[in-house]
Amino acid sequence: MPKLRLRDLDLHYERRGAGPPLLLIIGWRANLDWWPAELLAGLAARHELVLFDNRGSGRTGDPGGRFGIPQMADDAARLLDALGLSHADVFGVSMGGMIAQELALRRPERVRRLVLACTHCGRHGVRWSPAQTAAWKRYLRAPHSLERQLAYLLFSQDLSVTDPARYAELERLVATAPITPWASLKQLEAILRFDSFARLPRIAAPTLVVTGERDLMVPPANSQLLANLIPGAKLVSFPGTGHALLGERADDLVPMLGEFLAPERDRLVA
Repeated sequence: MPKLRLRDLDLHYERRGAGPPLLLIIGWRANLDWWPAELLAGLAARHELVLFDNRGSGRTGDPGGRFGIPQMADDAARLLDALGLSHADVFGVSMGGMIAQELALRRPERVRRLVLACTHCGRHGVRWSPAQTAAWKRYLRAPHSLERQLAYLLFSQDLSVTDPARYAELERLVATAPITPWASLKQLEAILRFDSFARLPRIAAPTLVVTGERDLMVPPANSQLLANLIPGAKLVSFPGTGHALLGERADDLVPMLGEFLAPERDRLVA
């Protein structure tokens, strides 16, 4: 599997599909294997997908030192440089959405269109509701039963009871090129230090914001905040859907993203 040496780390990445480039940035703890297969198949029919493991995750691994969201945005920009891509559409989910915001702010010429899923602007974002706080306390009280607690946060339900097959798939993903506890904490620290609130009006790329109305990991009101502050941004909210909306709503997302990312839209605007 390909790796690129980018300064202090060997970045694991994959390319698939054909068409305009679409950079996919995954979230906290996850690696590129976590992108739902049905979503990737639909997107790869129209785009060349560029997927990678963030520093600390998966097959990229932990190069040492503290992590920061700006640092991870620079990793993404250097990947585009190494692949000879002057610009790309960018799709970030959760922590990946924070990295995508930072990339659009630091390197606006590299981002043609921006999709932000289940994410927020950092320290000035909307806080958890009592139900969401209870879900996180449940997670923190039982760190050794990670899969069960992570499933609850991702899907807003106990998958081991309601959907054993999907729960088994999550267990498989968590066990595939797993992140270390230390790297997981460093990514979490990077999330907690991130803040794009005052800079969001500077994002120039056309932006689509998507969220699930039952998201326990990132309060959905954060997506409304992003859409309010990013000029011209459009918000789509899926009812009955949790943080794992990429898999749960792949059938809806593929045509929606196909329309939003269509190259013809730029010609119409021009």
